[in-house]
Amino acid sequence: LLVPLTWQQCHVWRNGQTLWEHSIRVAPHSAVAHANLGVLYALEGHNKEAQREYERAIELDPNQERAHANLGLLLVWQDETTAALAHLQRAIEIRPHFAAPYSDLGDLYARQSKFAQAAEYYRKALDLDPRYAHASVGLAYCLYRMGRFKEAEEELSKGLAAHPNQVSLWIAYGNLLSDTGRPSLAVNMYEQAVRLDPKNVEARNKLEALRRRQVQNQSAR
Repeated sequence: LLVPLTWQQCHVWRNGQTLWEHSIRVAPHSAVAHANLGVLYALEGHNKEAQREYERAIELDPNQERAHANLGLLLVWQDETTAALAHLQRAIEIRPHFAAPYSDLGDLYARQSKFAQAAEYYRKALDLDPRYAHASVGLAYCLYRMGRFKEAEEELSKGLAAHPNQVSLWIAYGNLLSDTGRPSLAVNMYEQAVRLDPKNVEARNKLEALRRRQVQNQSAR
């Protein structure tokens, strides 16, 4: 009996989505299972399904702070600002030292071009979790948009010191260097991003565009 049981378990656990769907069938009132299934749907770009699972998790457990935070972030990217704000603030009320919703509030205000306000929330997220890479990128972006280029570069340098394998930081640093007239250094940043993630479309496209521009500039001399 052990062999077929083991095979069935392998079939059930073969991926995260199957695991949490199975968990919900076994325990349909598990808020954690619904919240985690929502994360997997969101990662696959199935936003409608993700929202449904987050809302179900909150219905089952109104104090599920991660479900509130993840639903809030999903709503941020759908530009449903009022609802997003309510869920992110609720996540903070439940767990004041949870860095993610502060960073998500930074995203919300950055999308509205309220960069000073966004920067405050990114800083708060980093105060709570200095290794929060997304908050480092967000803060650097806000500083850059406010014309504080040196501070933006310092933030990215600090972020890379803490996260040398974080592709988004290398791309963000490359963007800053490219936009401030340092294409050769930007190429180095994009090259490192591609080394870390050869399939990263953004890094590859920006690297190729800069290389073409460098060749054109050399040909024009």
